[in-house]
Amino acid sequence: MYWKFVILILLCLSACKNEPKLNGHWHLYDSSGDPVEMGTIDLIDSIGFFGKTRFEDRMKLSVDYSNKIITLHHLDIGGDYPFTSVGDTLKLGDVFYGIKTEDQSCHFETDYFAPSKLAIKLPLIKTTSDTESLSAIAGLDVFMGKPKLELAEKYGDSTRIEIGYRLIELTELEKENWKHRVKLNEKIRDKIYTKLFVHPDTKMGEIMKFVSKQRAINDGEIYLIGKGFHTIKHSAYFRFFPLEEIIVFDPEETLERWLKRRE
Repeated sequence: MYWKFVILILLCLSACKNEPKLNGHWHLYDSSGDPVEMGTIDLIDSIGFFGKTRFEDRMKLSVDYSNKIITLHHLDIGGDYPFTSVGDTLKLGDVFYGIKTEDQSCHFETDYFAPSKLAIKLPLIKTTSDTESLSAIAGLDVFMGKPKLELAEKYGDSTRIEIGYRLIELTELEKENWKHRVKLNEKIRDKIYTKLFVHPDTKMGEIMKFVSKQRAINDGEIYLIGKGFHTIKHSAYFRFFPLEEIIVFDPEETLERWLKRRE
């Protein structure tokens, strides 16, 4: 009986030494730069997916628990990363660290804007334009809002513009349009349009400054991007509100209030 008890204890100790599975939903951060999310990781045993969001641009990854290596199959940051994990924190070498979250605590908007330096939330829009003729690749994505709280000390607390996850000034807008244009095939360069993602608390005066500048540079349509419901699960549910005939009487009015009156 004594030896059976000893063997049972040894088996338990041996099991405790096994590396716990990393199953779950993780938000990935850059350890060397600003504390802004690089994307998300979803793991099930030895396989998983990495991407800017859980819903788009997904790349496979693999986990080698024996050698404690996570391999990211990604063009920009792909490679083998030694990992360590303690509780809800995951460290990938000296490059990235991840925080595990409960899956139900995340939703499409949180993950979609995770890499952004700005705090963005989609406004509610009742109507949407016909976008069947729009080429997805021709759209220039522009974010507008205030920097996230953890970045306010570095970037301030005023409304900023972000393109390609890089904060820019209005004076740089023409260069950003040119950079987007030269990336496109000549056949769709005349179909360029602007998708404007703006936090509802942004003042209409700030939005008008951007719209006026963008109109002078690019004669393509400008769409305010919103949602029709409080919770959406995919970018297919985005609503497009045309800003071609926007009229603003009070530049201090917020986008949220302007939309309520407009619609």
